[in-house]
Amino acid sequence: MRKTAKVATWLEMVAAPHAHDQNLELRIHPIRECRASCVPGDPYYAISMNGRWLYSNDGHLTVLHGLDAVDRFMQLVRMPRFEHGEPATLKVDCGRNAHCIAIGPDRSLDGCIHRDAR
Repeated sequence: MRKTAKVATWLEMVAAPHAHDQNLELRIHPIRECRASCVPGDPYYAISMNGRWLYSNDGHLTVLHGLDAVDRFMQLVRMPRFEHGEPATLKVDCGRNAHCIAIGPDRSLDGCIHRDAR
Protein backbone atom coordinates (compact mmCIF):
# COMPACT_ATOMS: atom_id res chain seq x y z
CA MET A 1 0.00 0.00 0.00
CA ARG A 2 1.34 3.42 -0.95
CA LYS A 3 0.95 6.76 0.79
CA THR A 4 -2.12 8.72 -0.32
CA ALA A 5 -3.22 12.31 0.24
CA LYS A 6 -6.03 11.33 2.59
CA VAL A 7 -5.07 10.07 6.02
CA ALA A 8 -6.92 8.71 9.04
CA THR A 9 -6.48 10.22 12.50
CA TRP A 10 -6.39 8.82 16.02
CA LEU A 11 -9.73 10.53 16.71
CA GLU A 12 -11.34 8.67 13.80
CA MET A 13 -9.92 5.41 15.06
CA VAL A 14 -11.25 5.94 18.57
CA ALA A 15 -14.67 6.96 17.25
CA ALA A 16 -14.97 4.05 14.77
CA PRO A 17 -16.19 1.38 17.25
CA HIS A 18 -18.96 3.73 18.40
CA ALA A 19 -20.11 4.37 14.82
CA HIS A 20 -20.82 0.65 14.42
CA ASP A 21 -19.30 0.79 10.96
CA GLN A 22 -19.36 -2.80 9.73
CA ASN A 23 -17.35 -1.82 6.65
CA LEU A 24 -14.25 -0.74 8.57
CA GLU A 25 -11.11 -2.28 7.08
CA LEU A 26 -8.41 -2.06 9.70
CA ARG A 27 -5.04 -3.50 8.69
CA ILE A 28 -1.51 -3.59 10.01
CA HIS A 29 1.32 -3.48 7.48
CA PRO A 30 4.92 -4.50 8.13
CA ILE A 31 7.28 -1.70 7.17
CA ARG A 32 9.94 -2.69 4.68
CA GLU A 33 12.36 0.17 5.16
CA CYS A 34 13.12 1.75 8.51
CA ARG A 35 15.96 4.26 8.82
CA ALA A 36 18.83 4.19 11.31
CA SER A 37 16.74 5.82 14.05
CA CYS A 38 14.59 2.69 14.28
CA VAL A 39 15.49 0.20 16.99
CA PRO A 40 16.56 -3.21 15.66
CA GLY A 41 14.60 -6.26 16.71
CA ASP A 42 10.87 -6.64 16.26
CA PRO A 43 9.44 -5.36 12.98
CA TYR A 44 7.64 -2.05 12.74
CA TYR A 45 4.03 -1.78 11.58
CA ALA A 46 1.89 0.97 10.05
CA ILE A 47 -1.91 0.95 10.38
CA SER A 48 -4.45 1.63 7.65
CA MET A 49 -8.15 2.38 8.02
CA ASN A 50 -10.16 1.86 4.85
CA GLY A 51 -7.01 2.35 2.79
CA ARG A 52 -5.82 5.50 4.59
CA TRP A 53 -2.66 5.56 6.73
CA LEU A 54 -3.15 6.36 10.41
CA TYR A 55 -1.46 9.62 11.47
CA SER A 56 -1.04 11.07 14.94
CA ASN A 57 -2.23 14.54 15.90
CA ASP A 58 1.24 15.98 15.21
CA GLY A 59 1.02 15.01 11.53
CA HIS A 60 3.36 12.03 11.67
CA LEU A 61 2.67 8.50 10.49
CA THR A 62 1.78 6.20 13.40
CA VAL A 63 4.29 3.35 13.62
CA LEU A 64 4.16 0.51 16.15
CA HIS A 65 7.27 -1.43 17.18
CA GLY A 66 6.36 -5.13 17.38
CA LEU A 67 3.11 -7.08 17.54
CA ASP A 68 2.84 -6.59 21.31
CA ALA A 69 2.61 -2.83 20.72
CA VAL A 70 0.03 -3.40 17.95
CA ASP A 71 -2.11 -5.58 20.23
CA ARG A 72 -1.93 -3.11 23.13
CA PHE A 73 -2.70 -0.12 20.90
CA MET A 74 -5.75 -1.90 19.48
CA GLN A 75 -6.95 -2.80 22.99
CA LEU A 76 -6.66 0.82 24.11
CA VAL A 77 -8.65 2.16 21.16
CA ARG A 78 -11.15 -0.70 21.54
CA MET A 79 -10.58 -2.27 18.14
CA PRO A 80 -11.32 -5.95 18.66
CA ARG A 81 -10.07 -7.14 15.29
CA PHE A 82 -7.72 -6.23 12.49
CA GLU A 83 -6.20 -7.90 9.46
CA HIS A 84 -2.63 -8.31 8.34
CA GLY A 85 -2.02 -6.26 5.21
CA GLU A 86 0.67 -6.21 2.58
CA PRO A 87 4.08 -4.73 3.41
CA ALA A 88 4.18 -0.93 3.41
CA THR A 89 6.36 0.75 0.81
CA LEU A 90 6.99 3.68 3.14
CA LYS A 91 10.39 5.02 4.17
CA VAL A 92 10.11 5.47 7.91
CA ASP A 93 12.46 7.44 10.13
CA CYS A 94 11.24 7.32 13.73
CA GLY A 95 13.16 10.50 14.50
CA ARG A 96 11.72 12.57 11.65
CA ASN A 97 8.56 11.44 9.87
CA ALA A 98 6.91 8.91 12.19
CA HIS A 99 5.28 8.80 15.60
CA CYS A 100 6.90 5.59 16.80
CA ILE A 101 5.23 3.71 19.65
CA ALA A 102 6.64 0.76 21.59
CA ILE A 103 5.37 -1.25 24.53
CA GLY A 104 7.03 -0.94 27.92
CA PRO A 105 7.58 -3.64 30.54
CA ASP A 106 4.39 -2.57 32.33
CA ARG A 107 2.35 -2.91 29.07
CA SER A 108 2.12 0.87 28.69
CA LEU A 109 2.78 2.50 25.34
CA ASP A 110 5.65 4.94 25.00
CA GLY A 111 7.61 6.61 22.25
CA CYS A 112 10.36 4.38 20.83
CA ILE A 113 13.01 7.09 20.95
CA HIS A 114 12.16 8.14 24.51
CA ARG A 115 12.13 4.55 25.72
CA ASP A 116 15.46 3.65 24.13
CA ALA A 117 17.18 6.80 25.41
CA ARG A 118 16.74 5.68 29.03
